[in-house]
Amino acid sequence: MLQFAPVADGEFLLKHPTTMLQQEGSLSPVPVMVGVTRDELE
Repeated sequence: MLQFAPVADGEFLLKHPTTMLQQEGSLSPVPVMVGVTRDELE
């Protein structure tokens, strides 16, 4: 199983995403659609 951990590189992600979510006004309000497929890695 692959795991994903975001990395704040100072260019694309200025701060860790958890920190950005906790600070008001640091993220733009854009719609997001997230999902998975049952047989994606088979």
